[in-house]
Amino acid sequence: MSKKWFYVITIVFSLALMVSGVVCLFAVNYGVKRPDPVEIYTSNNKTYIEASLNDNSNGYIFKFNDGKKDFTYESKNNLICADNFIDNGSIALGQTYQISVCYKNDYENGNSNFSEKKEWFASKFLQAPTIFIVKDYSDPNNTKDQSVYWDSVENADKYILYYSCGEEIIEYETKSTEVDLSVLVGGVHNFYVVAKSENEAYLDSPMSNTVTATTYHKVKSFVSASFDKTSKILTITAFEDVEEVLVYIGTSQNDAVEKIYPFVQGSDIFTKMKTNVGYQFLIRVNANIPEPDAYIAVKPSVSGYNIFDGTAIIATIS
Repeated sequence: MSKKWFYVITIVFSLALMVSGVVCLFAVNYGVKRPDPVEIYTSNNKTYIEASLNDNSNGYIFKFNDGKKDFTYESKNNLICADNFIDNGSIALGQTYQISVCYKNDYENGNSNFSEKKEWFASKFLQAPTIFIVKDYSDPNNTKDQSVYWDSVENADKYILYYSCGEEIIEYETKSTEVDLSVLVGGVHNFYVVAKSENEAYLDSPMSNTVTATTYHKVKSFVSASFDKTSKILTITAFEDVEEVLVYIGTSQNDAVEKIYPFVQGSDIFTKMKTNVGYQFLIRVNANIPEPDAYIAVKPSVSGYNIFDGTAIIATIS
């Protein structure tokens, strides 16, 4: 073969290799010049940032911009945990960031363009509290559940205690880390607590563990009572609702006779009205009132998981 043909064949072969390389490079990067915007979501109480997967790239470059400067992070994985960057100080809690990503390649100018930016407010979850039952050991023969207690959670400003009441879930808000069970609805309940912060950068904590306790609600004494002899209406003001009222009528405390008035929906004997500070009860007394002097006193009637250890309130009579 002459040298001329040798050179021609060599040149053609070299051009073919160059074209193949360009085609290969184009094939590798075809359709990946700009990734989709990142996905931001929470899972297992952490925040994750995910780039669209590209098996042809050598990794991913995530870029966080706070409006003044960039922070970039290279990863072989298309999924990163944002909490790690808050914990190590790379990004600031409570700062808003524009997040974008590009595909990384090792050859010169091989990286893709950055994706469209996705806005994210840097936040993290509060730690979950751990809740316990505190027992009352004052009477060793009758130990009762006294309170629910949990450890203080850093950066939390308040707590919501949740407890079951039949099919209903009741919420009790407090800034304390302990709640006396006597202020809650009486019964056997399951309890858990969630920590909250007034700082929007801290998200509500996961729910705590669940504990079971028996509560005996201590009903508060009535605030006041008055009786109108003309209408025979007994008016009672109270901090909380009750279903039955005990009325004592006589000439004095010593000879007063007890009569129970249960609340019956739709009846005009015992009616209720909600007020700004509690309740007002109106009871139409269907008993003889001694003349000229009369003694009338009232107190809540309790049963089951409700208890009352206060005294009867003497009604004013007019």
